[in-house]
Amino acid sequence: MIDAIQQMMCAHDHHAVLLVFQAMDAAGRDSTIRAVKKGLNPAGCQVSSFKKPSANELDHDFIWRTTKALR
Repeated sequence: MIDAIQQMMCAHDHHAVLLVFQAMDAAGRDSTIRAVKKGLNPAGCQVSSFKKPSANELDHDFIWRTTKALR
């Protein structure tokens, strides 16, 4: 189903889907992302990894880093 949504959004070139996975270390984020991306066109996907927050990032809410990565 998500592959059909990706194709439709790519065809319209207007909207996108943002998925944010947040969990403790060793919680299975990587395998979850692999399962979600299975069957998708990799050219239409972007994955950003966030490590320990910097002092500047700690001054903002947790979603600020993801918004910054969209640019």
